[in-house]
Amino acid sequence: MLLDAARMPEPSELPESIREFAYRNAAEVESGRDFDIHVDRLIKAVEQILGSKAAPEVQAATTHSAATLISPAPVAPPSTKRFPMPLVLGGAFLALAGLAAAIWFARDRLSVAEEDVDPTTGPAYCADYKQVIGEARTSFASIIGRSSGDAVWISTMQLPGWDNCIVADWTTEGQIIRYFGCELPSVATVDELCAKRDGVVAYLQSCLGKHWARKRTNFQNGATDTKFTLGSDEPVPHIRESIYTDGRGNILRIEVYVPSSLIRQGQRKQFPSSRPPHRRRPRRNRPTRPEPIAKT
Repeated sequence: MLLDAARMPEPSELPESIREFAYRNAAEVESGRDFDIHVDRLIKAVEQILGSKAAPEVQAATTHSAATLISPAPVAPPSTKRFPMPLVLGGAFLALAGLAAAIWFARDRLSVAEEDVDPTTGPAYCADYKQVIGEARTSFASIIGRSSGDAVWISTMQLPGWDNCIVADWTTEGQIIRYFGCELPSVATVDELCAKRDGVVAYLQSCLGKHWARKRTNFQNGATDTKFTLGSDEPVPHIRESIYTDGRGNILRIEVYVPSSLIRQGQRKQFPSSRPPHRRRPRRNRPTRPEPIAKT
């Protein structure tokens, strides 16, 4: 039942288990001049479901009791009269429908209030981040934009509230790992950085769900790396801190690494050594033995 211009939810707004609910026919009840007509139509629909018909005086009583939802009347003393079963069920149906409508409208107000939440810790980028995780299964092929350097590309998907979203290849220990990454503006103190990190980590845990395991690694300079794992061959989201002492400040980064099956083998970088190159000692020419002289 839809009260006062309430609308049926879209199939995409419902859980999969009750998605067919969006295709059901609904009875509309308006609080205007057609209120009595709509309530009579609702009573007839309930009678068809129950397989019985209410008496005319019962219908009038139902219409009067339903009208009190719009125009409150003085409270009457309790009555000992027993009402027929169709009337009881009809009243219960109206009460449940009103409660469902109230919950639905409260949901709309909540969604409007969420627009004012800080996008770095609010729901504004949850759906986008989940899409990035899905793109990791194809090495971010559909969101790679123009090149921005050696093995670095500008991402066509930019998370709201985050800056400099890129796709890049990182070579480490003979492996090439492709990842998506964005960053927040730098902050002056490590305490500010930790506060932002805790807010983002808590939000992502709620966004991804309880099935994602969380692990934090602490480094000697005070920075941390928090990663979420779902399985052995799934994308790996990261929340990583960079603490600089050269004036660049402290930066929080959000990243997604490709699954382990998409990590490629690459050449290990050769770093210069402080030792001089080893020189082989030249080989001496050994004297040859004279051939024996044959006796004649």
